[in-house]
Amino acid sequence: MVKYCSAMLNLERDESLYVFAGKGGVGKTTCAATTALHLAGKGDRILIISTDPSPSLSDIFEIKQNGKRQKVLDNLYIEELRLDDIKEKWKTKFGPEVFEVVSAYIPVEPEFMDYFADAPGIGDEFMLDYIRELVENRLLDLAGVADAPFLNQYTTENFSNSKIGKVKDDY
Repeated sequence: MVKYCSAMLNLERDESLYVFAGKGGVGKTTCAATTALHLAGKGDRILIISTDPSPSLSDIFEIKQNGKRQKVLDNLYIEELRLDDIKEKWKTKFGPEVFEVVSAYIPVEPEFMDYFADAPGIGDEFMLDYIRELVENRLLDLAGVADAPFLNQYTTENFSNSKIGKVKDDY
């Protein structure tokens, strides 16, 4: 991961999204923070998103964790999303539509969405859509995603409308 981290700093940045994924403890968050700080220093608007169950971005940048998007510098933000945050965001965005479809076939109460939000893949779906919106709507110049276990199974082809920074996988 250290090799990746130093390689990231030498990339010409024309990508919209960098994903730092891999096994636990290899330095994903450290590399994401270092790369984001470097690119923010060049003037890019950066957001780092962490979905780690034990997030450490706020520790790295020495700011108090509050569960919301936080400003670190003028053009550098972090967002640490826990599983409950992701579920609530999914229910807000997709819940009403899913409820409408499901309740058309099965008599269910609105509380069914609490159960449905726990289904495998729901958090993955939401995070992919969340990142897609950030990148496509150009709400920032670059999104960096650290500690993204849901993205380990995806390839750059799954992000057909986005460019993803890729460091050569040669270690």
